Amino acid sequence: MKSKTSYFSKTWFCNDLRAYGWFGIVYTIVLFCMMTLPSMLSYSDGNYNTNYMMNIFEFDNFFINVMLLTLPVLVAILLFRYLQVVRSYTIIHSYPYTRVQIFNSHILVGLILLLVPLLFNTVLMIIINTIVGCPTSNMFYLSWFLKASILSSAIFIISSFIGVIVGGSIWQLVFSYIFLLLPVGLIIMVLYFLNIVVYGFSDSYYSQANYLCPLIINNMSNMSVVMNMSIVAYIIYIIIFYPFALYLYKRRNLENVSSIICFNIFKVIFKYGVTFCFMLGAGVVFCYWYRDDESLLRFLIGGLVGAVIGYFLSEMLLQKQINVFNKYKGLLIYSLVIIIAVMGFKFDLLGYEKKVPKADDVESIDFNSGYSHRFFWNSYYSEYDTEEMINFIIALHTEIIKERPAEGDQVNIAYRLKNGKSIKRTYSIDKEEKYDQYYKAVFESIEFKENHYALLTNDEENIYNANIYPDSCKENIVIKDPQELKEFISITKQEIIDESYENMKESINLAKINFYGTSKKGRNITLDVQLKSNYTNLISWLKEKGYYENIVILPEDVSEMAITTSYRYEDEEDIFNRTGEYNYIYIKDKGKIQQILNSRVNISERYDDVKDMIVYIKYKSIDDIETIRISAERAPEFILKH
Repeated sequence: MKSKTSYFSKTWFCNDLRAYGWFGIVYTIVLFCMMTLPSMLSYSDGNYNTNYMMNIFEFDNFFINVMLLTLPVLVAILLFRYLQVVRSYTIIHSYPYTRVQIFNSHILVGLILLLVPLLFNTVLMIIINTIVGCPTSNMFYLSWFLKASILSSAIFIISSFIGVIVGGSIWQLVFSYIFLLLPVGLIIMVLYFLNIVVYGFSDSYYSQANYLCPLIINNMSNMSVVMNMSIVAYIIYIIIFYPFALYLYKRRNLENVSSIICFNIFKVIFKYGVTFCFMLGAGVVFCYWYRDDESLLRFLIGGLVGAVIGYFLSEMLLQKQINVFNKYKGLLIYSLVIIIAVMGFKFDLLGYEKKVPKADDVESIDFNSGYSHRFFWNSYYSEYDTEEMINFIIALHTEIIKERPAEGDQVNIAYRLKNGKSIKRTYSIDKEEKYDQYYKAVFESIEFKENHYALLTNDEENIYNANIYPDSCKENIVIKDPQELKEFISITKQEIIDESYENMKESINLAKINFYGTSKKGRNITLDVQLKSNYTNLISWLKEKGYYENIVILPEDVSEMAITTSYRYEDEEDIFNRTGEYNYIYIKDKGKIQQILNSRVNISERYDDVKDMIVYIKYKSIDDIETIRISAERAPEFILKH
C-alpha cells in the first residue's frame, strides 16, 4: 500500500491558530473601527461622506496603510520566532512532522490571520452598501480587498523568507524592510550611476522602479487590479519567494541559529551586496553635494569610500568582531571587478553611446525637447512615423552624439523599431542654436505642429466658442458669433501652419486662447493656443473686429513703470512711492513705455537668465501691479545708458 505524503498538518495548523488567533481577532476589530464603523455611522445619520470612504479604499488612509505595511512583518516574526532560539528550534523539529508540513502550516495560518479580517470587513461593507443603496459600486470594495490581500501576502511571504535565512527576530525585522526597499533603491542608484557614466542613457526608467516596491503603497490606488504593475510585481514575489523559502527551510541547520545569516551563500551575497549598495549610495551622495559637477570622478571617489565602509562593516556583522581589517583580499577582488565594469561603460565597449538606428528599421519615434517648451504651450512626448520626420530626428540625434554638448535643455528620443524592440536616449543641449538646421526642420513640419496644437486636428464645427485671456490686467474676451468664430479659427490655424522657426524664437506671447468644443466621442475639450506677436494676420483681424485694444497692454493703459536689473523681494507699493530700499529706473513717457513692451520676453524662454530685467507696471485703471521681464540684449538704449 502506497504511503500518503501530506504537505500540511492539521494538528500543527490548529495549534498555531490557537496560539495566534488573538492577533486576527484584534486586527478584525481595529479594521472594523477604522473602516466599517465610520461608514455605518455616516449611513445612519444620512450624511454619507463618499470622499472619506474613497480615501480609505484608495490607500489614502495613513493608519490603515501603516497596518498593511507592518502587520504582515510582525505576523511572520511571531510565527517563525522559534527559528531564532536553539531550544525552540530543537523541540519543534523533534515532533513527528516534516519540515514541509510545519512550514506550510505556518504560512497558511499567517495568511488567514492577515486576510480573514480584510475579507470580513469587506463583505460587511458590501452588505451595508447593498442595503442602503449607496452609489459606490461593490466592485470598488472588492478591488480594494484583492489589492490589500496581494500586498499583505507578498510582504508576509518575503518576511517569512527573511526569517528563514537570518538568525534573529530583530534582524528579521530590519532585513525585511531593507529587502522590501532594496529593489527600488538599488535600481534608482544604478540608473543614477549609468546616467553619469553612459552618455545618452535614458532616465525614463526611474518612475517604473517605484512599482517594484511594496512599501510605496500609493502605486496601488486609482488603477484596476489587472492593469496595476505593482500588483503583478507582488504576485511574482509570492511565486518566487514561497518555494525558495520552503527550499531553504528544509535545509536550515541547527548550528547556524545564532548567526546573523544562516547560509554561507547568503553571507557572500550579504557582504558584497552591502558593499555594492554603500558604494552606490556614497557615490550618489558625493554627486549630490556637488550638483554642479556630477562627474564620474566624484562618483568614483564617493564609491570608493562607500565600498570600503560597506565591506568592513558587513565583515564586522558577520564575524561579530571589530578586528576584520586583515580580510581585505575580497575587497581588492571586488574593486578590480568594478573598475573593469566602469571602464567598459566609460569606453562604450558595447557601442551603446554611438548606436543610432537606420531609418529603414524605425517604425516610429517619440520625441520631446525641453527646447520646445519655450515656444509651445503644450509640449510633451509626440510620436512621429513619417519618413521625413524620422530622417530629421535621426540627423539631430547623430549630430548630438558627434558634438556631445554641455548640460542644458533635455532632449528625449525613443525609437520603436520594426522588429518590436525600442531604443531610448536622453541628452542635454546647452546651445540649441548650433542645431538650428535640425530644429528648424522638425519644428516647422506639419506633423510636429499637429502634435503640439490639437486645434489643427479638430474640425471647426466641433468648436462652439473661443476665450481670449490677455496676459495683462484686461478682462477676458469671448467669441461666440458663428461667423466670427469660423473666421477666427481659420486664421489661427493658418498662422500656426505658416509660423517659421525663426518667428517661434522671437515672438512674444500676448494672450492665451482657449477653444472650447466637443470631441468625436462627445467629450468636452479645451484646445490651447498662444496669441503671438508675429501672428500678423490674426492681429489684423482682431483689430478689425475691435478686440485687439482690449487684449494687449497699450502705453495709454500704463501709469508708470519701474525697472530693475534683478528680482528683489520688496513691497510693490513702496516701489512706486519711492520709499523702497533699492534704486529703480522710472518711466512715464508713452514712447519709451512702448519700446519696453516691445522688448519683453516670455518667461518660459528665459529660465534663470540673470541678464534679464524686471519691469513693474502700474496701471491707470486698477490698483494691481504687474511684473514682466525684458531682454537685456533687446533692451532700449535709454535703459542701457542709465
